[in-house]
Amino acid sequence: MKELWEQHRGTTIGLIGGFIVGIIYLICGFWDALIFAFIVLVGYYFGKKADQKKEIIPISQIMDYLSQKWRMFR
Repeated sequence: MKELWEQHRGTTIGLIGGFIVGIIYLICGFWDALIFAFIVLVGYYFGKKADQKKEIIPISQIMDYLSQKWRMFR
């Protein structure tokens, strides 16, 4: 368990956070399994990005894409 925490801290936190939010949604919501799986997957994704020391949300790539897409309107 200690090795998991030391090597994959972001993934572990993301997975636990997604699991907790998913449980809350399961208790209160509809379409339980689908939304639960999606929330856990998003938590895992963010944690994995944190472990790899990458940007969680690549703002620069998004801005480049949008500026190229909307270039024709200028």
